[in-house]
Amino acid sequence: MSANEVSPKANPRLRRIQKVSSLFKTIFFVGAVWFGLLGILGMYYFVCVGYAVEFWFAYKLFFFYARGDLFTPNAVRYMRWVGIASILVGIWSISHELFMSVNAGYHQHAHSFGEEILGWSQEIIYQLAFNLLPGFVIIFVAWIMDEGRKIQEEQELTV
Repeated sequence: MSANEVSPKANPRLRRIQKVSSLFKTIFFVGAVWFGLLGILGMYYFVCVGYAVEFWFAYKLFFFYARGDLFTPNAVRYMRWVGIASILVGIWSISHELFMSVNAGYHQHAHSFGEEILGWSQEIIYQLAFNLLPGFVIIFVAWIMDEGRKIQEEQELTV
């Protein structure tokens, strides 16, 4: 067997990855359409549109995985875009929350400054946990996958 041939033992693994990826591809497609419709209807417009874009990139990523293209530049690119979209949704959500809190503070003095700080802190922690940190981790994993692919290509050239 040459270095470029796929091991017969890898085929069942690849088929499992493709099968699960097809399921995730469908889930992310439905999610992209759902969030897109919510955004079009004006419900949490920017957040829903952001999630629709993020889900669309995840759909495209799993489209490549379902085809068996695990470490291709296209798969890495869409993985990177999922991370970027996640970070942008987090930044937008924090900015929007801060803007709404400050804007509401000018019109209504029902909340104390301490309650506003607590609300901002909760939003920042929430966005850090669910959008910003995962987004950076996804980008980092995409970078590792891309570098690993390049290392493998260099090794194949030197063999």
